[in-house]
Amino acid sequence: TRKELLEELADMDVTLRPVGSKASTRAKVAEVTKNWRQSVQRELLEPPIVRAEAERVVGSLGSGSLSLILGNAGDGKSAILEQTVESLEAAGGTVLAFRLDRRLTGFASTDELGRQLGLDMSPAAALKLAAGDGPGYLVIDQLDAVSLASGRMPENFDAVADLIAEAALLPQIGVVLACRGFDVENDHRIRTLTSRRQPTTVKVGALTDSEVNDAVDDMGLKSEDLTAEQRKVLRTPLHLVLLASIASQPEALSFHSSGSLFESFWERKRQTAKLRRADVKFNAVVEKVANTASDRQTLAVPVSVLDEDELIDHATVLISEHVLAREGDRVAFFHEAFFDYAFARHWVSRSESLVEFLCRAEQELFRRAQVRQILRHLHEQDPDRFITECEAALTSGDIRFHIKETVVAVIANL
Repeated sequence: TRKELLEELADMDVTLRPVGSKASTRAKVAEVTKNWRQSVQRELLEPPIVRAEAERVVGSLGSGSLSLILGNAGDGKSAILEQTVESLEAAGGTVLAFRLDRRLTGFASTDELGRQLGLDMSPAAALKLAAGDGPGYLVIDQLDAVSLASGRMPENFDAVADLIAEAALLPQIGVVLACRGFDVENDHRIRTLTSRRQPTTVKVGALTDSEVNDAVDDMGLKSEDLTAEQRKVLRTPLHLVLLASIASQPEALSFHSSGSLFESFWERKRQTAKLRRADVKFNAVVEKVANTASDRQTLAVPVSVLDEDELIDHATVLISEHVLAREGDRVAFFHEAFFDYAFARHWVSRSESLVEFLCRAEQELFRRAQVRQILRHLHEQDPDRFITECEAALTSGDIRFHIKETVVAVIANL
């Protein structure tokens, strides 16, 4: 009988959920997705570029389906996810969407990940409870955060794989993943995980000339003034976002590379932050967040690290200017690419070599992205030092092979 079954289950600490938990879970799922959408919308152009890839993802989804969005850094994968989620919700679906790159600590299980998100159970279970008999969609942004190739938090891969497996067992639940193509190609775990499920793969392409022209014209700039090299840079949506932030400046179209765009963005945000608060410690806040993230090898850091010298008050200005993003008790840069740039910019002012920096601690996979950005920054700002640092890293017996491989890849790409 029901009574006997519940008594037996209670001996194994399995009990009925409290009355009203479905409504509570539905509200929590909606809140997690709302927070994710807001974090993405802060990075979007205004007006946003409508991406055809989002329509293809929506068309591929069904009960038990898996869709995989692949692209390069800054290509607009999150923006495509946001447009996908908007369409799914408009059609009556229940969506649980979150990003993996801003977790403060690791999670060994799906339940632990759920608790980090503010749920009291696995995200898959929470989604099914919230969706009921209707369609539900688990949307995981920044899957590359758990990749061996990118090295941000690869130890959490198993819990994410378990979560995807849980969702596959639930009726009327579809899964959408966004990941860098590089990580799928170079991490056998992600490649195996996705190939087993035979996902529908949607590759994110570069923006067209027409899309670039429309976006630039909407900023009040003249798209016909763009050089071929500038147009190539702006086919990456993130670079359009950077340009939009400096569009009102007289020399907005004087950039020649993504690095010079980041530099102009930095200076523009520093100036506007000073207008909000004359004594704002812009550099101090950026350096503190960048160095702490580097030391902890995470993309998000606790807000409490800004307690020193009351930096939190100054950080609030940078959050308002969308240089930083705050989610609960965590703070991160608005985009992972800007974290790499900010760290590299501060690092080059230090009186240490790349070999010394790498040998100060374990040469974890996390260091690869930093090495890439440092060398790219040096290539633009100090070509002679770029050559010196590359040679030293490649010939040192103290540098691990995967770092040397990264150095060679940077040289090859240049």
